[in-house]
Amino acid sequence: MKKLLVVLLALCLANCANTFLRNSLFQASQNQLVVAACPPDMESDIEQQDRIVGFIPYFYYQNGTGVSDISTTVQICHRNFEIIDITWNVADTQMISNYTQCNDPLYNQDVVEVFLGTPENYLTEYLEVEVNPQGALFAANITNTNNSCSGISDSLIPCNETGIFYSAQIADFGYKANAQIPVKLVTGTQQAYHLKGNFFRIDYAFNGDIDYSCWRPTYVSPACFHVPSQFGDIFLV
Repeated sequence: MKKLLVVLLALCLANCANTFLRNSLFQASQNQLVVAACPPDMESDIEQQDRIVGFIPYFYYQNGTGVSDISTTVQICHRNFEIIDITWNVADTQMISNYTQCNDPLYNQDVVEVFLGTPENYLTEYLEVEVNPQGALFAANITNTNNSCSGISDSLIPCNETGIFYSAQIADFGYKANAQIPVKLVTGTQQAYHLKGNFFRIDYAFNGDIDYSCWRPTYVSPACFHVPSQFGDIFLV
């Protein structure tokens, strides 16, 4: 009996260690995110969602004052190094979202966003993708001349020319948004293994308050997401 208990304890410790290592590898730090291949049926396998894919468990306030009080998580995986599959799960009890058309100014209401660039050019050129709770898409190539919002210009991409599959579902807790982005929109190549980027959320309240949060704070005032020097490393493995 004692021998059996020792064996069971060893198995339990091994399993716990394995789970810890897997979570540590793929859960984002504030500096980098390791993104694995999408599981065959990620949507139905809850355990795989935050262990095998890249996982951001919370956002920080854009100004760097701490973890946002409003829950936002992000799951990221890749499909053959050709598609970046991103899912935001967003808690929202005061949803403000009326835009429904391609390249509407989604950033003026509730929205989630991702900026992606190459390690060589991300400081001045990157892709901006946004999805709102209504399932509308905003996509633009950004040129940034001075690492701030005052230096940006954009070139809108017609949604039907992006190759992005996008969707959103409103739920009791808030909403879920998904964007499956071809890496060639970012790199010009069919596959990629290393990108630079950041993930964002804008949350409007009925009283007019606006909450800006993100994976990596940009530390500027007034609030601005367009600070590419704060992009983190995204490794596809």
